[in-house]
Amino acid sequence: MPAQIDTNGTPPLLAGRACEVFICEGLCLDGQIVETAHVTYLKFDGHWTRLYFEPGVIFWRDGQPTLTQFSDAEHTAIYPNNDVGLRAGVIGQTLLNYAIQPTEDGCQVIFSFTNGRAIELICNGEFTDYNFT
Repeated sequence: MPAQIDTNGTPPLLAGRACEVFICEGLCLDGQIVETAHVTYLKFDGHWTRLYFEPGVIFWRDGQPTLTQFSDAEHTAIYPNNDVGLRAGVIGQTLLNYAIQPTEDGCQVIFSFTNGRAIELICNGEFTDYNFT
């Protein structure tokens, strides 16, 4: 049975806007990749948005990333920034839309661009990863 999705914050109106930045901040614990999209930072037409997930909840916030890696010695965590927008070929492309969809054990947000490319953020329980096509 698909999970129920709650939203915290106001989802931004991004359709028709050009993508300037699409960064997924990962999470590595003790040298192991736990998540590739712990927090996602989007910049469309000059406006920054921060997107992250907890079980059953999608959070939308204004927020600019710290574009450097850092570690937390107490938790032996590293938070690498992945330039997904560049790798997916969507920088400068116009967003057609994004869709929020429930999955069996979480949810996903799919961003579709005018050049036919798409970036998916997939939250399965407590962990979030990205994929692009």
